Amino acid sequence: MEPASPSSRAVEKPSEAIVVTPQGDELRGIVQRVTRHSALVEFYNPLLGVRVSEVLSPCRLFLHERPVYEGRAVVTGVQATSTSVACELSLDESGVAVGPPGVASPAGWAREFGDFLQAWQGNHCVRRDYKVVVADL
Repeated sequence: MEPASPSSRAVEKPSEAIVVTPQGDELRGIVQRVTRHSALVEFYNPLLGVRVSEVLSPCRLFLHERPVYEGRAVVTGVQATSTSVACELSLDESGVAVGPPGVASPAGWAREFGDFLQAWQGNHCVRRDYKVVVADL
């Protein structure tokens, strides 16, 4: 299978978190890790005043532009660096999305998996010209 050329490859969107603090400020961050009960979000604002035990509501998490969680989140850990603040969030069970939106049939799941596999292969396949160069060594 020939990998997609760089110009035809879709640009992968980062996973995003949008939360509202108790003070009413909306924050946007990058999702580093998400599980069924927790998420690690990195906010690029070193002056962020998020504290442990704060409730962030609403909290919306998106993976590759698809919503995977919407609900309440509680800050369980904070690690500040000079350029960012990493927050560990505890997620409520009721806000977890079970699957991709709009996919109700096995055919829809197969299409979603095919799209995922195609995007993954576009980023992880060894290009033909690289194989030729390595083979000539």
